[in-house]
Amino acid sequence: MADHFTYRVSWSGEDDEHVGTCLEFPSLSHLAGDSEAALRGIRKLVADVVADLRANSEPVPLPIAETRYSGKFMTRIPPELHRQLAFEAAEENISLSRLVNLRLAARRMQPPAALVEKVRETLPKVAARRRKA
Repeated sequence: MADHFTYRVSWSGEDDEHVGTCLEFPSLSHLAGDSEAALRGIRKLVADVVADLRANSEPVPLPIAETRYSGKFMTRIPPELHRQLAFEAAEENISLSRLVNLRLAARRMQPPAALVEKVRETLPKVAARRRKA
């Protein structure tokens, strides 16, 4: 079952190492000098935790990949935003649900604003280093 969880390896500048994480166990992580070791480490850690949970008859999280989703979720928004979205949907001659679906899909394709800002800050520094070289 530990093979079915969602793992990620990223670089930690703060730790100067790769860090392996598991989405279903957000409190766990494993640091290593290379990405493969970080992945092996977090997978072993999760397997140990799952074995411990089972040994103590505690619930084990269901892997996200095995979770079934209905495609529906409820959310609360301010009434003024609801009104604005309803107007936009009517202008587009589509349902409010379709409009929100399209907006969410479009946002998914765009990088987060913080990442865009970081890239904008970094580009002049990279260009300056290239000019010096």
